[in-house]
Amino acid sequence: MFKLDKEVTRIHPVKKRLAATVAVIVVVWAIYTVYQHLPVTIDKAFPAIEYLEGDPSSAAKTFITIKGTLSKPLFRKHKFNGRLVIEHYDFTKTHDIVDMKFKGLNDNQTLLVYTAVSKDGSPDLILFGYIEQANNFEHLYISRNPMLDMGEKAGMMHHIAGPANDFETAASISSSFSK
Repeated sequence: MFKLDKEVTRIHPVKKRLAATVAVIVVVWAIYTVYQHLPVTIDKAFPAIEYLEGDPSSAAKTFITIKGTLSKPLFRKHKFNGRLVIEHYDFTKTHDIVDMKFKGLNDNQTLLVYTAVSKDGSPDLILFGYIEQANNFEHLYISRNPMLDMGEKAGMMHHIAGPANDFETAASISSSFSK
């Protein structure tokens, strides 16, 4: 057998420190990655303002309740499964939402669609609008489907933003999201 020289097998102290530093960075990154992508339970209720685009006098108070799970899998779209109830829209209390798969730069944009089975067994789908959220639903903006209204408000762009108690706050939240 051959014998290794002790000088050859010894690791230089600088290389040891570099290896230890790299190991610590990898462990911290792994812990952060796992923590960031665990499902988050959402249970929020807050006031919001609904208004017509360009008409501050149309601002009306509403209330939003959100309960469910926001999944943030690594390398896939974020997904919300649960309930999103908007006061003054009764179907949001009785219909389920189609799982929201978020897209966009920050995985925060998707369509808000409600579904149920009608009495005759046919599917009932309601496209409520386009929704954006930030920080696990800390802020919410909905560009409501203008075709939900009949009569004089049909076709007009409605916006819902929260948490907000006045038009200025709602407009500020709305403008913070990309349109």
